[in-house]
Amino acid sequence: MPYLIDGHNLLWSIFKNDEHFEPVDDVGLVSTVSLYCQDMGDHGEVIFDGIGPPNKRPFKQITQVNVVFAGQGIEADDVIEDQIALCRSPKKLYVVSSDRRVCRAAQKAKAQVVKSDEFWTLVLKRLLRRRGPKEPSGKRHGVTDAETRQWLKQFGLD
Repeated sequence: MPYLIDGHNLLWSIFKNDEHFEPVDDVGLVSTVSLYCQDMGDHGEVIFDGIGPPNKRPFKQITQVNVVFAGQGIEADDVIEDQIALCRSPKKLYVVSSDRRVCRAAQKAKAQVVKSDEFWTLVLKRLLRRRGPKEPSGKRHGVTDAETRQWLKQFGLD
């Protein structure tokens, strides 16, 4: 599992850096990370604190990323530390978190640590590059009345 992601830590980082990132919810986060993993030819696991929402169906429809809820009274940090310890090749593992405790555990295992805000920046850059240049707004919304009059005049149709 190449990406091991502290879900609420990443969400908190996105909300904290509101002016730089578009806000997302937990399903949007996992969906975006899934697109990134698919683009990278990888997979990952996002671990959230607590038991999660009652309806977990939206998470089950997402590929490339396994979603884990730590459970009642269990912190995601504990689950992440256990996953790091169980990993057979931690040097190939990317641990995404800004939590000092998680980062220390990952460094101790020789896993690669990526801070949450840095990871989200990488994800967005990769996905934006993949989508290509942005379409001009006129393509979807049409030309303005002033532009129409200008073109009609240009072609002598006014």
